[in-house]
Amino acid sequence: MRTKTLICAAGLLAAGALSSMAQSNVYSLNIVGYANVPFRPGNGYYANPLNLDNTNNANSVLNVATTPGGAGLDSFTLATFNGAAFNYYGYDTSFGGWFDPNTFNPKAPPNIPPGRGFLMQTTLGQFTNTFVGNVLPGPGQTNTLPLAAGSTLAASMLPLSGYVTNAAFAFPNPSQNANNDAFHVLQFNGAAYNDQYFDTSFGGWVNPNTFNPIAPPNVAIGEAYIFQTTLGPINWNQSLPSQ
Repeated sequence: MRTKTLICAAGLLAAGALSSMAQSNVYSLNIVGYANVPFRPGNGYYANPLNLDNTNNANSVLNVATTPGGAGLDSFTLATFNGAAFNYYGYDTSFGGWFDPNTFNPKAPPNIPPGRGFLMQTTLGQFTNTFVGNVLPGPGQTNTLPLAAGSTLAASMLPLSGYVTNAAFAFPNPSQNANNDAFHVLQFNGAAYNDQYFDTSFGGWVNPNTFNPIAPPNVAIGEAYIFQTTLGPINWNQSLPSQ
């Protein structure tokens, strides 16, 4: 998945905010930006990379104007994961919007905050969704994303792309949490899962079938993946400097 984002520009906005504070009564250092995330036809795991408001309601987060032909996002299924099962939401204007795909009764739209992935199933052609909002965490703050024992459909709360070993990701590792020493990261390419296993006894990232060394996961902004461990809960902590 390839994405385009204005995170660098957002950093400049933050620098501008620092400068303007000396001349105004503005005390917020929120970094505001947007990210264009492509959605492919079929199944995919995605995440909201920016905090729009307190709820991140799907009606607001999903930009319906960017679908093929500009006709609006219609006729798809979205599912959130609670660690044991998926909770499915259908969307179709012929049913009045959001509905339960099993009963076709109306259903409240899901909330899709940063850090929590969701499954999108659609027969639409590829389209781009424009996510807008604040970068989390804000400057000088730290966010904690709990990763439960078992499986979590997760994503970086910071809008980052690249290898998860890059320092900015602050991806969980044994030095951060004594319990965090053996886990899988599964990325879905639309047809199959790419399973990447981390265990210090094998020297780090390995193929779980051969235990040969492999590159760490390389993820895109707006991409979610399954974090799977049999260990106890793990906290994924991400911070931004105050300046």
